[in-house]
Amino acid sequence: MKKYTGFWLKRARNKAGLLQKELSGDRFTRSYISMVEIGEADLSTDARLYITRKLKLSKSYFDTGLFTDEKKELEKLIKAVDILTDYQKYEEAKSFVLKALSIIEEVKNDNYKNLFLLKLARINILIGEFKKAKDDLNEVIIYFKEEKDYKNLATSNYWTGILYLERKNYVVICFTDSNYLDHFKMR
Repeated sequence: MKKYTGFWLKRARNKAGLLQKELSGDRFTRSYISMVEIGEADLSTDARLYITRKLKLSKSYFDTGLFTDEKKELEKLIKAVDILTDYQKYEEAKSFVLKALSIIEEVKNDNYKNLFLLKLARINILIGEFKKAKDDLNEVIIYFKEEKDYKNLATSNYWTGILYLERKNYVVICFTDSNYLDHFKMR
């Protein structure tokens, strides 16, 4: 997520209506803020604390890129999607997932994006849109492997197995499962 720190800084600064010079104050230079925003410099811990206080951001802002209201909205959407999916109201659940993905696209948060893509893949499997589900699952699995998030990776592989089971492609299930196990044997 470090790759979006500059974007998140600029987004928070613009929301507060401050110029780079106003944000930097006496503690930092305008050029430092500019370099962080364009990705040429990392945000130091001192600068992170200073900016968090000055812009009145949540402590987790530079970890997620989400303002408090956005985070609450996404958490509500997660619960709503889970409830609607459990009650088999897939089209409504899908509309909530797409709403969440539009919020996430603006924010640039890969973790939430992939969590909602996983939910979308699950819904697509349940309504029979296997091609879309496969594409989403491939993207999600790559992300969770890179992040070494094995809990969500296991969930992704579970739904990949369900996808191939629904498509009656049993040979691929065995390959997927053995490939997944080989991944852990190498560690």
